[in-house]
Order: sequence, then C-alpha cells, then structure tokens
Amino acid sequence: MNKHRIVSILEQVNNFKAKKSISNLLLTILVISSLCVLILTSCKNSPVVDVNPWPMFHHDLQHTRLSSYDTSENNGTLKWRYKTGSYIFRSSPAIGSDGTIYIASLDCYIYAVGH
Repeated sequence: MNKHRIVSILEQVNNFKAKKSISNLLLTILVISSLCVLILTSCKNSPVVDVNPWPMFHHDLQHTRLSSYDTSENNGTLKWRYKTGSYIFRSSPAIGSDGTIYIASLDCYIYAVGH
C-alpha cells in the first residue's frame, strides 16, 4: 500500500467519525428538544392552583394583572400609608404569603410592611 492510499483511508475514517459525531449530536439535540416541547405542552394544559392571591409579577403566567378576587365592593378609600426614607421609583410591591408587603425604595432599603 502506498503512502497516499493510507492517508486517504485515514481521512475517510476521520470523516466517518466526524459525521457520526455530528449525527449523534443532532440526535441528542432532537431528543432534548422533543422532551422540552413535551414538558412545556403538558405544563401549559395543566391547571394552576392559585395558592397565593398574587403569585407573581402581573399576577399570572399571562401577566393579565387581574386578580381572581371580587373587588367590586371596594370604593378605593385609602386605608393606610407608609413613609419611606426616599422615593419609590419603578418598584413593584411584592406580597408575602403572610400578607407582608415588600417594597424597595431609593434610600437603598427594602421595606416589609405588615399588619
């Protein structure tokens, strides 16, 4: 066997290994993608149990900003006020499971206002 023939065979073997690794990689990506689609689809169709009255920013996964509680009897009267050390700027309050309201202020503090 001449030297060129050996080099050619080695190149073919390396090309085969490269193609095999690429096909394995593509197969792995396909399997992972399929699993992700399956998981996301099953989560989308499963019912969400609302244990917290406002579980996340803008209320729900669709960010509707709508509460499931009836507030038609609320006339909007101010019930309390809390003074922070500075302005509250672009900060959304978060409500803990115990009803504590957390808010960030420009004075570099996070305030926890409870009952």
